[in-house]
Amino acid sequence: MLASPHSAFAEPALDSGKLILTNGVSTIEGSGGGGLATWATISGMGTDRAYGISAHVTGIELADFRVESHGVAVGIHDRLEIGYARQNF
Repeated sequence: MLASPHSAFAEPALDSGKLILTNGVSTIEGSGGGGLATWATISGMGTDRAYGISAHVTGIELADFRVESHGVAVGIHDRLEIGYARQNF
């Protein structure tokens, strides 16, 4: 019989270990962070042992024009962010 002091479960890949709302907001360019005071964050709620995913859809319509933006970003181990966004004017 073999014994191990380690637990026999795997940590989830999407563990959402950050505090609620600390992943900020998505900018119109699709990156994490932004707002009135620009700040650098990694998209999603993943920690340094997980992946985080963030998506956004924004639409602004005025009498003269319309702006639409949508995108998705993936945060990898809270160190790297890969994102895609598209804007229509």
